[in-house]
Amino acid sequence: MALLSLIIRCTITITWFNQREKVLAPDSYGYERLAINLIEHRVFSQSSMPPFTLDTHRTPIYPLFIASVYSATDRNPIAVILAQNFIDALNTTFIYAIASSASNQAGIIASLAYAIAPLPIFQCQRMLTETLFVFFILAATLSGLKAITHHRSLAIMTCGLMLGLATLTRPVGIGIWFIWFIALAIAMRRLTLSQWLLAMVKFAVSSLLPIVPWLIRNFIAFKMLFLCTGHHIAFAYYNAASVLSRATGLSLEQAQVRLFNESISDFDGMRPFKAEDAEDIWQPAIQDPRNTMALMRRAKEIVRQHPTETVLVHAEGFMHYLFMTIPIRDVLAKFSGVEGKVFDEPIRERLMRLLNDGKVGTAISLAWNERLKPLPLGAKLLWFYSLIFTLLIEGIALGTIKVYIVRRDIARTICLICIAISLYLLLTPGPQLEPRFRAVAEPWLIMLASIGITGVIERRGKVAIQQSAP
Repeated sequence: MALLSLIIRCTITITWFNQREKVLAPDSYGYERLAINLIEHRVFSQSSMPPFTLDTHRTPIYPLFIASVYSATDRNPIAVILAQNFIDALNTTFIYAIASSASNQAGIIASLAYAIAPLPIFQCQRMLTETLFVFFILAATLSGLKAITHHRSLAIMTCGLMLGLATLTRPVGIGIWFIWFIALAIAMRRLTLSQWLLAMVKFAVSSLLPIVPWLIRNFIAFKMLFLCTGHHIAFAYYNAASVLSRATGLSLEQAQVRLFNESISDFDGMRPFKAEDAEDIWQPAIQDPRNTMALMRRAKEIVRQHPTETVLVHAEGFMHYLFMTIPIRDVLAKFSGVEGKVFDEPIRERLMRLLNDGKVGTAISLAWNERLKPLPLGAKLLWFYSLIFTLLIEGIALGTIKVYIVRRDIARTICLICIAISLYLLLTPGPQLEPRFRAVAEPWLIMLASIGITGVIERRGKVAIQQSAP
């Protein structure tokens, strides 16, 4: 299945994503600049010329990955995509190994489904962190399952190390570290207290090994302990601002400006200027980690003041992520060359208003006319394939929960971990609604569905045997 996965991804790269502008997303330029500065100046900065201001916005693993590929390929972004295709082929192998712990059939189904899954395939074609992040989380899961079943020190420490690297790829990985800490703590509860403590210390220390040097770097440079400011800014400008927008009736942009202006009196670092519009909230002062912490404090206050709106915003975001398919504007329109004004007009708020009013038919008509109708036939077929795939995988995963939850073997352990990780990854982005945040949850939903399918097959087989018995 790994070979099939690699062939599909490389074919798509060579056929459609064979130009620099097609593989670079907005965030890609920052990652690329960090990588180039690492190669040329040995400094972690997004500055394009001296003096190089140390970057606080990103963690280092993905820029280091790009830098390693660029060093070997004369800075070719397509080479980065081909490397990601290879990594995602390895992810297919990891998925087979994890799911086959429940049954060989589940492993085959899961790896085949991931090899042809549209969201991971297309996410590979962007110079973004998701493919590498999934690699580290799957590697950690495979090691973690070995630690659960055999209590081996090497497996425990490998799981921790991979989770540490995942966190340095995307800070959201810290939540998955907690999921695995709880899973290992429960799985090893029958050990003696000293053995249990030693195992948990090994797990914690191994996960800190890659993180501590980065924390020390930030402390030396900024006199603060933090991973990066990017995820704090995203929480403030999207999660908290969306809560404020829902609570006050402001637009998201107006809420972002208000949140920023209410925070600047507490900024202790670089002095800001008052924001007049949404462009101003990204001013250089926000890169100062002391200012970011002030922004975060105000964001947390908003979330605490509006608990109902917070739940509603994240529940709505969760439902969007759960049924999200290939992004029409960001992918299909781009590689089919049908970009234009119609794709730049916001559609989400109008769709939600129609759906809330019960006008489902009108909402479908709006989505068809403004997003699907202008696309060529091939792009339409890809979108429908993505939609059908998503509904099948999630329908099976949700519809067969009872099948794998009632089991008393490693299959239930795998499924509980998959449920916990997928829920965490689908809930935390809240209202940001970027398909790449959904793509990282795809492996876990696919494994749930594959184990559910094999569980149903096994159950029906047993029933057939019982009925045929004399």
